[in-house]
Parts: sequence; C-alpha cells; structure tokens
Amino acid sequence: MNPNSSHAKQVPERFNVGAIVKRLKAKWKQLRPSIRRFLKHPLYTAILGTIVGGLIVLAIQKSYEQPPSTTDIEKTIKNEAKFARGFYPDREKDIAEYLKLFADDALVIDFKTGEHWKGHDKIAERIRPLHFTALVHSSWTIKMWRDTASADTYTTFSQDKPTELNAVGKESWQFQKINGTWKVISFEYDLPQ
Repeated sequence: MNPNSSHAKQVPERFNVGAIVKRLKAKWKQLRPSIRRFLKHPLYTAILGTIVGGLIVLAIQKSYEQPPSTTDIEKTIKNEAKFARGFYPDREKDIAEYLKLFADDALVIDFKTGEHWKGHDKIAERIRPLHFTALVHSSWTIKMWRDTASADTYTTFSQDKPTELNAVGKESWQFQKINGTWKVISFEYDLPQ
C-alpha cells in the first residue's frame, strides 16, 4: 500500500513519536523558567538541605546497626587455646594470662560430668593440672550483639596430664564486653556433637 494514498491509515497523534517529542519540548520550554526560579529560591536550599541531612543521619544510624567485628572474639578464642596449652616456660604466667581472658565471675562447665568452676580461683584450679600437647579451636560460629557475643567451636586436643587423652570436643562460649574488652563469661565444653 502506498503511504501517500488516501487509503493509508493515519497514526493517531497520541501515538505519533514525533508529535509526542514536540509536545514535551514545548512543555519543557514553558517549565524551564519556573524550574530555574525554584532552584534559586531559598526554599529549594532548605528542601535540599533537609534531604542531604536526612541521608547523613540514615548513614550514621546504619553504621551503628552494623554488628561489631568478630576479630576480638576470634583472638580471645585463640588465646584461650594458646595459654591453656602453654606458651610461656612458666606455667603460672600462662595461667595468669589465661585468667585475663575471663570475667571475674566467669563460669566454666564440663557438660559430661556436670562439674563447674566459677571465678578466677576455681578456673585456675581447673586448668593448672592439665598439660596439653596440642589444642586447636576450629569451625567457629560467632554471633555478635552490641556488648555480648556467643560462639560455638570444635576443638582437637591431646593432653598427657593428668591422663593421656586425644579427642575432639565441642564448646559453647558466651562473651561480654567489660570496660571495652571482650571477656569470656561462660565456657561449656564436652558438649554432645
């Protein structure tokens, strides 16, 4: 069909892209002076300032909602193994460093036997007779909140005192931030796997 013939279908103006573009250009020419006046108006500055200020507040709020880093918890867990195993030639220095990882009223629980040790003196009594030839915590699951945290670990260890033992165990840890430092408040070992 010849587009110039009288039988050719006419495209309605509302679907004609060329006509739409012409209408939009005309509207833009009408609105441009108003938009320029608005951008120079103090109200625009106030609105823009409010939007930018709100975005800054949201960004700051979001940064506070981020969970704390697990690095300090991981370090505490590694140090527990390090000092329990023995790092210094002097066992009492190891025990002193070991106890620094725990809150003053921390609780250590042997799940299998039901024995428990509360506070630094009792925890020292528990660890003093043990001699580990190997002790490694692995497979950590750490959950963080503002000032508290929990962790689950598996531990492979060998000890030669008071009895010879090679085993893999599961532990549950609870931590609390005390005076800016993460401390163990509860340590439960020999959990069912």
